[in-house]
Amino acid sequence: ELTRDMGLGVKRRNEIEKRINDNRAGRKHAAEELVKSNESATDRNIFRYLLWQQQETSCPYCETKIGLHEAVNGNVTNIDHIIPRSLTRVGRQRDHLVLAHRACNDEKGDRTPYDACGKTNPERWAIIDAHAKALEKKKFYTKARLLMLKDYEGEALDDAAIDGFSERQLQETSW
Repeated sequence: ELTRDMGLGVKRRNEIEKRINDNRAGRKHAAEELVKSNESATDRNIFRYLLWQQQETSCPYCETKIGLHEAVNGNVTNIDHIIPRSLTRVGRQRDHLVLAHRACNDEKGDRTPYDACGKTNPERWAIIDAHAKALEKKKFYTKARLLMLKDYEGEALDDAAIDGFSERQLQETSW
């Protein structure tokens, strides 16, 4: 790791260090807020809290706000892959996840937001669009782009992505 980091240069290493410190401070703040609200500050609850805060405490698929106690309750809310994991194989990367009401996530199912709502429910698609714009204003560009993605295969499976996949597979198997 040291060799890899040394090749990045001082400026890039400082940017990485700042992101790490910001993340650490965010997790500490989340733990404090959870304890103030009589919730346990477990890693799972901190992760859910951070997703909840990114979304301005609302479900990205409906207009209803999510309360803190609902956010940490796995019976009421789900951590949802915006683009289903069956299509991407992306793990628990916060840029690809949202906190959604269980009912909204069940309705979306194993589809992209556009496939679930954009084609059949223009009112719901307008809500998702508004949430994506709010995320974009907060500089969560990846989440906003994934929420608004209309042609998954055309946009996500372009030549660059396929080439990158091949390179990653060769790299991972070389180890």
